Amino acid sequence: GVGKQSASGAGEQQSSGRSRDCFQYDASKVYAEGNSLRDYQLVGLNWLIQCWYRKRSCILADEMGLGKTVQIVAYLEHLFRVDRNVGPALVVVPLSTIGHWQRELSSWTDLVCCLYHDQGKDMRALIRAFEWQWPGKEHTRSYRFDVLITTYDEVIKDALELSQVPWQFLIIDEAHRLKGRDSRLLESLHQILPLGVQEYGYQHRVLMTGTPLQNNTSELWSLLNFIEPVKFPSHDKFVDSYGEMDSESQVRSLQQHLAPHLLRRVKEDVATDIPDKFETVIDVELTTIQKKYYRAIFEKNQGFLYQSAKGRGLPRLMNIQMELRKACNHPHLIDGVELLEHDALEEELRKASGG
Repeated sequence: GVGKQSASGAGEQQSSGRSRDCFQYDASKVYAEGNSLRDYQLVGLNWLIQCWYRKRSCILADEMGLGKTVQIVAYLEHLFRVDRNVGPALVVVPLSTIGHWQRELSSWTDLVCCLYHDQGKDMRALIRAFEWQWPGKEHTRSYRFDVLITTYDEVIKDALELSQVPWQFLIIDEAHRLKGRDSRLLESLHQILPLGVQEYGYQHRVLMTGTPLQNNTSELWSLLNFIEPVKFPSHDKFVDSYGEMDSESQVRSLQQHLAPHLLRRVKEDVATDIPDKFETVIDVELTTIQKKYYRAIFEKNQGFLYQSAKGRGLPRLMNIQMELRKACNHPHLIDGVELLEHDALEEELRKASGG
């Protein structure tokens, strides 16, 4: 870590004079809005902190539903408010979760967060011009944010612009996107990150995934090589050593190499107080307008649907299925229906008023 003030103010809690190597929280602090960590989340936070202090990039691989995002948010809060780091953090997430990340950061911390996401290139240029640096300090390392949240697509589209920032910390959500060695996302990240390594001497990379190992050890190597390229340099050597993990000795050896870098817990082991999930199915009858369009879609494609039973025309069958689903969810999801219904309503109002 770097012993300077963060971009947006100092923290309150200190490390109680203990060595950084053995620093840990004995109990969860109270975060913004009265939030606190569960016991296993506190273990995860302490593990992340130790990985940072020991310059060991890592993979948080808890099962989905255990609060990986919250643990990372608490970790970022420690880096900026307790450790007083100044290097900005880059958080790369799927577009579908960007709102969730923003809410968690605002409801757990007072960190300054910049959302770098917009379909328009000009709008992203405005964000860079007015939300990245303080006026008059455009050519310094002083940034207006602690954390910048962006998406995979923005990383690929704006790799050059993002590479101008010396990122000290990198978080990647759903990091299984990096498993392909030829991934465009991976290529863009390699373009973005070198300045941070040059500026700080070390860059802490944290990957988040509930599925660190899905199909083969080759995919796992992609993740390990990204976080620790010196320790895991050779793909071929890694695959030769572990292969399909057919033998018990291979499994044990891989576990030993992974242990310092990977933390995985499952619900049945750590979240025994979380109640079981029950599913309740409530049948809802279609409205009159839904029935009208559902029947119209079905009758229009009736002949094709009978033919598809013989296994032909799968793409068109999927399209029909999607249109039927739209009718069930809301008829206005079908192209043109909202305008038709609006015109019909206006006509009824006109007739009713004697027009």
